[in-house]
Amino acid sequence: MTEESQRVTEGRNPMMGDQTSVTEGPNPTMGGRTPVTDTRGRMTEDRKAMTEHRKAVTEDQTAVTDTRNPTMEGRTPVATGGCQCGSVRYALYAAPEGSVCHCRMCQKAVGGPFAALAKLAKSDLAWTRGQPASFHSSSVSCRDFCAACGTPLTFRYLDAPHMEVTIGSLDDPASVPPLRNFGIESRLAWVAELVPGRLPDATTEELATRTIVGRQHPDHDTPAGWTPAG
Repeated sequence: MTEESQRVTEGRNPMMGDQTSVTEGPNPTMGGRTPVTDTRGRMTEDRKAMTEHRKAVTEDQTAVTDTRNPTMEGRTPVATGGCQCGSVRYALYAAPEGSVCHCRMCQKAVGGPFAALAKLAKSDLAWTRGQPASFHSSSVSCRDFCAACGTPLTFRYLDAPHMEVTIGSLDDPASVPPLRNFGIESRLAWVAELVPGRLPDATTEELATRTIVGRQHPDHDTPAGWTPAG
C-alpha cells in the first residue's frame, strides 16, 4: 500500500467514506485560503436582509395603494393622469421633476427608445380610480401598469420614499419637461435625430387615411362610470 493510499484509508469511518481524510488537520494544499465554516452568522444576516426587504415591500405597497391617505385631505392636486382606457386614474399633490431614462429595462418597460418619467414622493400620489397591476422588474423595484389596456404608469424602488410616473400618462405631459438623462450607456444613437428639423415631419391629420373613432380616455378627470364613445 502506498503512502497516499494509507493517508486516505487510515481511520476510515464506514459511514463517512473518504471524508475523514479531508477534515483531519491542516491541508498544505490550502495555503493561505480562509475556510468557510461558520454558516450560522451568514444565515442570520440573510434572514435579516430578507426581513428588511419584506418590510420595505410592505411599506411601499401601503404608500402607493392607499387612496384614503389622510395627508391628501384638503389638498388640491397639481396634476392628474391615468391610463389610455381610463380604468386607472391618479392625482399628484406636488410638482414632479422630469427626467429621461435610457436604460434597457426602461426601454423594455415602455416599449420605446427611452422612458420619460416624473419624480415625486410616494406620499404625494393617490390613485383616484381603480388600482394598477404591478410587475417586479427587479429585486429592488416595481413598475405599475393598467391591467386592462397595458399603459405603463410608474416606476418605483421598493425602499425609496419617492417614485416616478410616466410623463406620457399625465393629462398635461408638456408641463413636466425632462431636466436630466439617466442610463445613457443604453442610449440609442439615433435619438439625436428626433429633434425638429432633422427628419421629415407630418401631423396626424396630414397622414390620415382612415375614419377613426377613438376610445382613449380624455386628458382630464371624468365622472364615475365614464365609457368611451363608439
